[in-house]
Amino acid sequence: MLRSNKLTRLVVVASLLMAAGRYAFGMTSSDLVQRCRGAKMQYMNDGEVGDLQFCEGYVLGITDTELMHQTEVDKTTLKPLHKKFVCMDDSIPVTELVLVYLKYMDDHPALLHTDAEMTVWNAINAAYHCPK
Repeated sequence: MLRSNKLTRLVVVASLLMAAGRYAFGMTSSDLVQRCRGAKMQYMNDGEVGDLQFCEGYVLGITDTELMHQTEVDKTTLKPLHKKFVCMDDSIPVTELVLVYLKYMDDHPALLHTDAEMTVWNAINAAYHCPK
C-alpha cells in the first residue's frame, strides 16, 4: 500500500498540507500531537482539513518521502545512493503509523518542542528499523 501510486498519494498529501495552511510547515511536534489526538477527527463542515486527515497526511507524507529517498539509485550503476534504515511492509495502514508516532512522543516528551518532521521520521525509524 505504501508504494502503490506514490505520486498520486504525494500530490494528495501536498494538497492536504497546502489546504492546512500555516500548520504544515515549521510545525512543532506538540502541534502535530495535538492534531493527531484532535477533537472530532473528522472533516470540518467549512471545507477545512480535519485533524485526522491532516495528521494522517502529514505522517504518511513524511514516511513516504523518506522511504522514496531510501530507494534512490545511481543512474549509471543502479546501486543504491543511500543506506536503507527503515524496513516496513507495504500494507501497514496509516492509522498504525499515527499510533506509532503518538507512542513515540509519549515516550519522548522532551521532544515536543522540536520539529514535527524529525520526530515523525524518528518514530518510524525506531519502530521499523532494518535488522542488521
